[in-house]
Amino acid sequence: MAKNIFGKMTTISKPYAIYRSGLGDHYILKTYKMAKNENTGFDRWMTFCNGDYGDMYKNDILKHGLLIHSTKEWFNTYHNGQEDKMPKDLIISGELV
Repeated sequence: MAKNIFGKMTTISKPYAIYRSGLGDHYILKTYKMAKNENTGFDRWMTFCNGDYGDMYKNDILKHGLLIHSTKEWFNTYHNGQEDKMPKDLIISGELV
């Protein structure tokens, strides 16, 4: 059985990804489904933004946010093939621990 590699809650100091939007920086701390199963408009991610923890819709973050930091696994899962659309100074950190 396949495993959701982003299903384990991580810390603010080691988020899977950070997206910047008009609301602030969204630290992605957990996903509830594997990426291949996130095919509805209501898929949620656990985030930290402006001092608050909470769930946000995946589509809202991807539509309104700009990826500014991610792990290699996150980038390959959610942004594979989009290298030309990413900011030139995107920080991609090391492997998941």
